[in-house]
Amino acid sequence: MRRLDKLPQNAKAVFSLISIGIALTLFEYLILGYAETRTPDNSAHIWLEAESFDGLGGDMGQSWMKEWTPANSGDFDLVSTAPNAEAWRTITIPSEGEYRVWGRVGYNYDHGWVTTHIDGQIVSRTSCDDDRVSQRTLRWADYGVVHLEEGEHTITVTAGHGEEGHPWNVLDVLLVTRDSSFEPPDRVPFLGKYGGNYSAYLGALKGLLIPGNACLILLFLFLREKGRARRLRLLLGIYLCLAILQLIVTPFNGAPDEWSHFQYVKYIAENLSLPLQPRSPASNVVGIAHNPPLYYLALVPLYTAFDFLGEESIVYLLRSISIAMGGITILFVYRIAQLIFPQSDFIVLGSTAFVALLPQFVFHHSTITNDTLVTLLSTGTLYLALRYRGGPSRPYRRDMFLGVLIGLALLAKYFSFFLIPLVLLAVWIEERSLIARAKRWLFILLGIALTSGWWFVRNYLIYGDVLANNRWREYYATPSDIAKIVWDHYGGLVGFSNRTFATFWADFGWYKIHVAESIYLALWAVTLLSFLGVVSFVVKNRRNETLLSKRQKLQLWYLWLAFLSLLCLLWLVFMHEGGLPGRRFFPAISAIALFFTLGIQETVGRLRPALVLNCMVSGLTLLNIICIVFYILPYWIIHS
Repeated sequence: MRRLDKLPQNAKAVFSLISIGIALTLFEYLILGYAETRTPDNSAHIWLEAESFDGLGGDMGQSWMKEWTPANSGDFDLVSTAPNAEAWRTITIPSEGEYRVWGRVGYNYDHGWVTTHIDGQIVSRTSCDDDRVSQRTLRWADYGVVHLEEGEHTITVTAGHGEEGHPWNVLDVLLVTRDSSFEPPDRVPFLGKYGGNYSAYLGALKGLLIPGNACLILLFLFLREKGRARRLRLLLGIYLCLAILQLIVTPFNGAPDEWSHFQYVKYIAENLSLPLQPRSPASNVVGIAHNPPLYYLALVPLYTAFDFLGEESIVYLLRSISIAMGGITILFVYRIAQLIFPQSDFIVLGSTAFVALLPQFVFHHSTITNDTLVTLLSTGTLYLALRYRGGPSRPYRRDMFLGVLIGLALLAKYFSFFLIPLVLLAVWIEERSLIARAKRWLFILLGIALTSGWWFVRNYLIYGDVLANNRWREYYATPSDIAKIVWDHYGGLVGFSNRTFATFWADFGWYKIHVAESIYLALWAVTLLSFLGVVSFVVKNRRNETLLSKRQKLQLWYLWLAFLSLLCLLWLVFMHEGGLPGRRFFPAISAIALFFTLGIQETVGRLRPALVLNCMVSGLTLLNIICIVFYILPYWIIHS
């Protein structure tokens, strides 16, 4: 005790918090261990999520589409895209006996049917019974009772259609149960679908205790801290803990195209050359070789240096680079907010917290994806462009540097194209002389061309297309009217907007792990509140033009144009490939975060700004933990 008295006050506080964290972790560990001994025996039920089926096939090869999840609808996992589509997997029966089989399926109008086989024997064939059930309606079908011996069995599902029908029938989940009186609910309840895996779930929770408790301790320190710089460091610490939690619970390829991104890095490391985009998925090469190479080239040295550790360890190392990129992006957002509103702790820290604690941002920045690099470079470019405004009358060196940054962003991902018209427009606004505008444009475009021009020339020489989109569409067999198909499938504007909104905030895995509807409704309400605040802010500043300086107005307009420019680009991409996940807005995350926080300040933040900021940080932190513990981890318990 005497030695402790001699320690500085800060050291005592750190020692106390570490002691509390260790004690809390040990206590929680004991509680979870006791709970494992008390878990009920659910081995009577074997739940088979459709995406866990190993084999996919049919008359046209791979004729099931996995991870198909429409907006505003049930959790579809497999959709048949050809006649006689088949999906199969192996199941283990714990003991011989009579088992009842249920299937949760949907059909395409009145022509669909689904047949289930066990060990080649037909268990049941069901159809929609001519009641015009759409594929957005999932329902349970009783397949009857079968006698199964102890051991492994192969279960196969075949989908087809009538002469006038379309083959798009859907499969969500199968249930094999020894309880003949059990009737599955419409929505499979939390943990109920994991059968005998309660112990696995509780055991997995033990591995999350240390980063989870560290996150809560850092949150506690943030709520007590007053200094802006220290609170920034605490936000970065909370982000790091949450990213580690996501890294632990998300298996390899548990995020969109993660396996393909890894294969791209692996190909360059092993062949010392860039891959070519194949024409067919059957080709045993990189399927996303149309992507620009900068992200993958940046990871190759790390892959090569630690190749001896094995692929599993390398995956975690490459994911750690994504976490670091996310941290740098957060710092750029902090700098942008501080540049525009240097006196407002609420806007500066609120914008930073929005990005650092956005569940979808944390999720994607704990996986292998080129979205992390394009988000970093785009945010950095926006920061430097904002900072350079009002500089020398002819800042040609700075224009060249911005062009180089934009070129690097283009080599990370094509979504950074939105930066080009944005920077050119800024020059047009700043300069009065046409000659000065032309000179500055020339330096910007020259920087872009010198950095990324070689890639587009290469694509044209190889594919006859500077973006290699023709080969990409051929590889994925994308229909020409894909945008209309997806738009109609989502039910129009409302469904499509809900889908994009969900994948921006909290929709994990391959956008299959949804949170509760009540959470999405709460997020919609907060977003609407922020939007009304932004409108109020604009109206108020129109009436009193002295509230903001001219420089602040130009900077806010610049960020607003950045968002609109990216939105227009993404709409063109949607018309081309039929997808608009929320992560594609991340290159303009600084603009979204600042306007979101500004809107919150206008509506509720001016009353008690410190309290509202603490509630915002606490709410987002707890939302991350809820998503991980109650949605992401249970989902992957099934598939691990």
